[in-house]
Amino acid sequence: MYIRIFDFDQTITKHHTFQRPELFNSDNNIKTGIGEFFLHDKENVSVVATYHDNPEYVKSYIEKILNKKLTLQNTIDYKNDRLSVYTCANEKIPVLISTIPPENYNSSIEVLMTEGKNTQIMHILDYLKNNHDLNYKRHEIHLYEDSDSNILEAEKLTREISKIICHLINKYKPNQFSIKSIKESTLENKIINTKANGELEIIDNSFQLPYERTSNSISALNAKSMIFTLGTPIESEYRKKAYLLFKSIPKESELYEAIWSIVKRFTMATDDYLLYKGVIEVDKYDRSCQNDQERRAVQFLLNHKEFNDFVNVAKTTGLAKIVLENLIRAGFNELIEEQASKPSFSM
Repeated sequence: MYIRIFDFDQTITKHHTFQRPELFNSDNNIKTGIGEFFLHDKENVSVVATYHDNPEYVKSYIEKILNKKLTLQNTIDYKNDRLSVYTCANEKIPVLISTIPPENYNSSIEVLMTEGKNTQIMHILDYLKNNHDLNYKRHEIHLYEDSDSNILEAEKLTREISKIICHLINKYKPNQFSIKSIKESTLENKIINTKANGELEIIDNSFQLPYERTSNSISALNAKSMIFTLGTPIESEYRKKAYLLFKSIPKESELYEAIWSIVKRFTMATDDYLLYKGVIEVDKYDRSCQNDQERRAVQFLLNHKEFNDFVNVAKTTGLAKIVLENLIRAGFNELIEEQASKPSFSM
């Protein structure tokens, strides 16, 4: 199950409606394309976390998007926010709308905004967990939000949840639901794989830091993968490929720092190129990049011989990402051991 959390004004709506809802209605103020993302069915749960003060007004838009009637089941008042629970026709899980109560609105919003939408988001997720057995730590969460600051705060939620993918919505394209950037945040020292149904597979990655060729690290790695053993020819080949990959990055390039950072966070699985903080498909690599420099750096890598050599070897083995990350560290360590200075390496 995918959990999808949406802001309201200028994410779902074309125009800002708070304090002037009488000027707009759901017939002419919903962004084109939102229906492809706001899904509420057997595989998706969509909810709203907004600074709006009128859940019934927000509900009218959701009914239009889903083409389903929503019926208020109950409301839950917290110290500074209110959660409205609406049953949705033919669906077991209700639609949740988190708003700010009009009473004491100014004092409540002042407290909540220090952490963006995080308090509201956690109230939503706790409700789903406690009332519908939907454990947010085991499911992929998507946030759709037009505020950069709220996105930055939401990335900190990995202290509570396992994986959140934040979609920054372009508020300056009022007619179209347009995603400006995407960033993925996950638990530290964990490898997070998403299954087809949105459930998460979480693998402990902490034992890999630092990489050491000791009997203990060999035992730990073998416990994770029975098809790979340190010290074998394939392991040596990987180490060599990883070493050559790092060594081949041209220091004179203006993109050196960006390339270096990306390669250090690189993992590979099946036919996808992945960054530690987001997926990059070969033909759509720029979706997960945070700026133009990263896009150019990734384009460099996709056309870089040593990078493709490493990927091609990886594709033939079917090894888990945990093994690939370990080998990348090994190649990196071999490189810095021959250099006078040792740049920091964190994943």
